[in-house]
Amino acid sequence: MRLLLTGTAPWVPTGYGSQIAALAPRLKALGHDVALVATYGLYGGPIRWHGLTVYPGDHRRPVAEIIQGHAAHHQADAVITIGDVFMTDPDDMAGLRWCPMFPVHGEPLSPLIQAPVRSAFQPLVYSDWAHRLCQDAGIEAVMLGHGVDTAIFQPGDRATARAVMGIPEDHFLVVMVAFNRGDRKCLVDNLVGFQIFQQTYPDAELYLHTADGSDGADAQ
Repeated sequence: MRLLLTGTAPWVPTGYGSQIAALAPRLKALGHDVALVATYGLYGGPIRWHGLTVYPGDHRRPVAEIIQGHAAHHQADAVITIGDVFMTDPDDMAGLRWCPMFPVHGEPLSPLIQAPVRSAFQPLVYSDWAHRLCQDAGIEAVMLGHGVDTAIFQPGDRATARAVMGIPEDHFLVVMVAFNRGDRKCLVDNLVGFQIFQQTYPDAELYLHTADGSDGADAQ
């Protein structure tokens, strides 16, 4: 099958970029003819990455126009968009077998997600929980778990990890991974929520994996 994956370029070290980097080579290894569209991370012209064609994005043109053109060039049997599904207008995917691979942010399934997904050829979700919420909303989704490079990410000794980070064994740890640019990750809301939680559980600690401003980001 000829597949076109769209989203952040696979060399960009973000959540979506890392997932495309994990998924695309695996689909190729299964015998599919895979190409990518980098809606972020590549402009100007196509390049080759790990034997795959990566088509460029273009901030001067509508994303739909870019995807439709690249899908036609690749002769794609299906287009898999990886990212928030409410950022895509289903009308822009007209004529394509559109398979959105998307996160679910809350329960019940948001109308902002339901509306575009009902027009999709095959919705794809990351977790059993998201799959259940889709089923509850009458949407037939397929669960396709996140890809993980086990040469890098693998189970380790928790006690050792806590010792390295200076976290006592008897403290409850809350972890949040989010880029603190603007308010879209609700960082302030989560800090307020943790403060309330800590009033009941004073031994709780919060670890934020985020930007500190040293990379030029407008950390707040």
